[in-house]
Amino acid sequence: MREFSIVICDTDSAYVNALSQFLCGFVKQVFVVAFTEIDAFQSKSGCFHMGLLGKEFLQVYQESPIDIKIENVYYLSTSMGETEDTYNVFYKYQNMMNLKEIIDRKRHEEIMDSNQSERPSIFGIYSPIHHDLRVPFGLSLSHLLSQKRETVFLDAEQFSVLPNLILQDSFQMDFMDLLYLQQSQKDEFDLKNYLYYFDDIAVLPVAKNPKDFMSVGKDTWDRFYETILKNGLQLVVVFDYFDEAMEALLPYLDELILLGRPEDYFGYAMSCCENYLLTTEKDIKVHAVNLNMSATGLKDGCFDMRKIVEGNMAGFIRDEFKGSLASAGIK
Repeated sequence: MREFSIVICDTDSAYVNALSQFLCGFVKQVFVVAFTEIDAFQSKSGCFHMGLLGKEFLQVYQESPIDIKIENVYYLSTSMGETEDTYNVFYKYQNMMNLKEIIDRKRHEEIMDSNQSERPSIFGIYSPIHHDLRVPFGLSLSHLLSQKRETVFLDAEQFSVLPNLILQDSFQMDFMDLLYLQQSQKDEFDLKNYLYYFDDIAVLPVAKNPKDFMSVGKDTWDRFYETILKNGLQLVVVFDYFDEAMEALLPYLDELILLGRPEDYFGYAMSCCENYLLTTEKDIKVHAVNLNMSATGLKDGCFDMRKIVEGNMAGFIRDEFKGSLASAGIK
């Protein structure tokens, strides 16, 4: 992930300090420069990915010859609903996490712009033994893939633990709402408006009703996967069962990852599943993985998803998929 530079300019020093501390504490690879005095701002030079400018600073930026270049300028407004003719508006007193989401989007857009010529990949993850870490495995894989192209993660389990793992208290919509909007809006539908972000991972909403995924037909799944590809997004999907969702995905898959454990008992199920796939779906690339990790025995409150996606799980995936990751330019 590259360093993201942001300049914050406002006469309210308490707000500038608070926002700077938030960004340095919650946003990875960020470089923050802050100004509370106009003279210091005018004498500064440099280039920034984003700038949040209060009214006085915005006027100077527009009218005075200064040596600061900002790719994305936001007017730092003190009034909710205020507009600005030339620039985007960021309401000063909204939840600071909203700024983190904006930065995540900007990073994702840059990754996409630099990879338009490459076909996005789609990975499926299925566990014949219902491995308890298949969602963390999928998130970790998505985190690695996001280094080169925006990657979307979908948890197609009937009872998803995802909102609790990434501390997303509640998605504003569920996956069925997303499919409905896709169908009703047709050409006007913009998938990016309905993505949630966990660090550098774009996450699709989960199903709130365990019967939801069972009720979606193959044609709807086909339209959904085509939408993903049309937007140039990579996709990682965790499946619960051999259902319509998985059946519809198989023709699009670059790789189906079977997640198991090394013990003989689990190996029997893995072997049966792999043989079935290789016999009935001859064109599918199957990668069987024995993941010798488990959530069993963890004490309440000690499961840290951020440590998972960057720790032992990520190291395991790098070793297991080092060939394909290296060919994609991922270290």
